[in-house]
Amino acid sequence: QAEHFCRYPAKFDLVAGDDGSHRMTDFPEWVTHSMPDEIHNAVLNINLQNYRDIRDCLAEDTLWVIELYVHWCPHCQALFATMFKLGHILANSGTKVRFAAANCAVMGELCNEELGAVGHPLVTFLYKGADLRIKSWIQ
Repeated sequence: QAEHFCRYPAKFDLVAGDDGSHRMTDFPEWVTHSMPDEIHNAVLNINLQNYRDIRDCLAEDTLWVIELYVHWCPHCQALFATMFKLGHILANSGTKVRFAAANCAVMGELCNEELGAVGHPLVTFLYKGADLRIKSWIQ
């Protein structure tokens, strides 16, 4: 099961059961009937160089939400489908929010040295804009 969580796009959705466990299910039709580019652009899989490119060339009005995960972590797996659906919705809505993710099991230099990840899942943000509401929220 963990191999399905190694890279985006997510292969299936997770639905919470009454007992607190999660079960795999198919994505809703609005996701599965999307264009392939929309699905692959929902969450960008990043490495150290992609991250530095995003950081250095960041548009001032764009907020990047970056998920750091390890594919074998149950909490990361639960967040995986949620991030994918949210990334898909926002990428297709015209908002200035983009999603990226790195599997820290294979991107240790990015996660540990560049971003200082101390646990997983970890969500971090990149934003160079002037909106003080966003700046105060993400710090």
